Amino acid sequence: MAISRITTVEVTSEHIGVKGEPNISYIYSRYYRAPELIFGATKYTTAIDIWFAGCVLVELLLGQPLFPGESGVDQLVEIIKEKCVEEDYEI
Repeated sequence: MAISRITTVEVTSEHIGVKGEPNISYIYSRYYRAPELIFGATKYTTAIDIWFAGCVLVELLLGQPLFPGESGVDQLVEIIKEKCVEEDYEI
């Protein structure tokens, strides 16, 4: 397996979330942003970190983002398309 593109993730002390503390939705780049942040959640939880880590791991394996949305709304559409069976739901 070869990774043709290197992604740099920068974490600084101002971007580290604390559980239960207010949060802004742009802590993570759009491709890695948890759905609750796209919907405007302001409380930081462990689930946000788990979503981020999963998206990064999948990108490392596939060599491309799992949910490559162009905007917040498009990002949600990408997540729904991936998570829903197209035979059951019309998107």
